[in-house]
Amino acid sequence: MSKDESRKGLRSELLRLRNRNVAIVTSGGTFAGSLTFTQNREIIRLAPNAPGLLPSAISLREIENVTDLSSLSINEYVAFVAAEELNNYR
Repeated sequence: MSKDESRKGLRSELLRLRNRNVAIVTSGGTFAGSLTFTQNREIIRLAPNAPGLLPSAISLREIENVTDLSSLSINEYVAFVAAEELNNYR
């Protein structure tokens, strides 16, 4: 699979997950929040929706993996965020 095909597949998956809670992995760490797009759809935004989260803007090119967290209850989601925060500081 070429990089262009891979990027198109990732873009399709991100569009499907719009306005849902997601975790996104980049070389800089794992980010969580409610997924939205900038106008040109080359940058995604994660809106903070749990304690300890900050707004994030991530280039589509930097994304290594995306996980749908929308099936988690609010308590499970907050626990996930807390665990990821601990892992990012180790």
